[in-house]
Amino acid sequence: MKTTTSPQTHSVLKSTYLWMLVALISTIVVFGVFIIELTQNYAESNARRELLARTNVAAANISPAMIRPLTGTDRDLEMHEYQVLKQQLVAVKRAADDMRFVYLMKQVGNDIVFLIDAEPKDSSDYSPPGQVYDNPSDRLLQIFQDGVSFVEGPITDEWGVWVSGHSPIIDPDSGKVAAIVGIDINAKLWEESVAIYRWGGISITLLLIALAAIYFFALWRIDRANKERLLAADELENVVDELKQTNKELDAFSYSVSHDLRAPLRHIVGFTQIICDECSNQLSRECLNYFARIQGGARKMSDLIDGLLGLSRINRTPLKVSGVELTEMIQEIVEQLRQQNADRKVEVAIHNGMVAYADPGLLRIVLQNLLDNAWKYTRKQNQARIEIGSQNDSGNTVFFVADNGVGFNEKYKDKLFQAFQRLHQEDDFEGMGIGLSTVSRIIRRHKGKIWAQGKESEGATFYFTLGI
Repeated sequence: MKTTTSPQTHSVLKSTYLWMLVALISTIVVFGVFIIELTQNYAESNARRELLARTNVAAANISPAMIRPLTGTDRDLEMHEYQVLKQQLVAVKRAADDMRFVYLMKQVGNDIVFLIDAEPKDSSDYSPPGQVYDNPSDRLLQIFQDGVSFVEGPITDEWGVWVSGHSPIIDPDSGKVAAIVGIDINAKLWEESVAIYRWGGISITLLLIALAAIYFFALWRIDRANKERLLAADELENVVDELKQTNKELDAFSYSVSHDLRAPLRHIVGFTQIICDECSNQLSRECLNYFARIQGGARKMSDLIDGLLGLSRINRTPLKVSGVELTEMIQEIVEQLRQQNADRKVEVAIHNGMVAYADPGLLRIVLQNLLDNAWKYTRKQNQARIEIGSQNDSGNTVFFVADNGVGFNEKYKDKLFQAFQRLHQEDDFEGMGIGLSTVSRIIRRHKGKIWAQGKESEGATFYFTLGI
């Protein structure tokens, strides 16, 4: 006679796990709210730091000597200093799509007036020299006293709603603030960038709730199977087999959960794609665009996390220095690039007999990144050419990788080796802005130096030494 658990037993089991699930989901929701708030605060703080960094960089590149002759009147328009600074501000504005206004201001008496505005003269948003900035905040007035950079906003003025960053330009002769650089970002774009983090936190919370429900459902099924096995002696063998199979599935599920929780961004992409696929007819184009931006942001964040982890591991990896046949290593990397890009014809010149003393693994990362960049940035050349060699400079061996690709503006060469700093649009050339930062860190670990020379549309050359 087949023995089974009673409906009452099933009801008790179901009720127990239901309450456990409710308790866990409640905990996840509370935790999720905390995480959403935390990530949103982090995103806003990070965005403010990024804007402040932009204004600091812009201020650092402006010479106080160029500002001294300016009086904040119409006669400034004819001065050489005004024209040079105007071009600098225009270049700063063009460096990022989200920057709306870039300008210089100074304090005259109790007023703050515009010195230079990056806007064209025929623009309705143009502010001529000497125009008074109405209703400045106390913090904006204070920067002329304490010289401390800050970000404020969102604030509303006659031009709209903005988040503004301000950095001082200190006159070294007087030690006072000669002027300030201001960069305004549209508050809507700011809020959209912060919202990506908020949606990320919401997606993670929903994912955890779904995983918890599935996990407890599996546990309930296993527990019910165990109790049925104990009460149904006549079907013991079948129940044991089923239990073993279920346990294997649970182990696989638990393994999957543990790994998915370490990389929840992949799930954000997956779930948003499902929504887009199954509900595309019910969602507006704007909503679909938001989901696409969430997916793109999640993928980019995942890549950036991997890049940052790789970058952080560079310093933790112990150096194992030995003699390295550099020419042979370069030939291997070039051959791999040719296999990966069989449709391209690139002339590669490699100097013979190059030897270096370095960690072979880390040196390969250096060469891989430099050659990858050279290969990538010569993509648009009909006759692409790359040269890898060495030269003697006052007794020191200097290695170089040169190409005839798109090059770069020498004015921004200091940004090349900073993480996440890109001198080309991501739509034109893929990348995360991590590679050259990794190269620089490896070279520093080898007590060497790295620098670059280049011109736009005329190629670039990267030089490095190994000091060990």
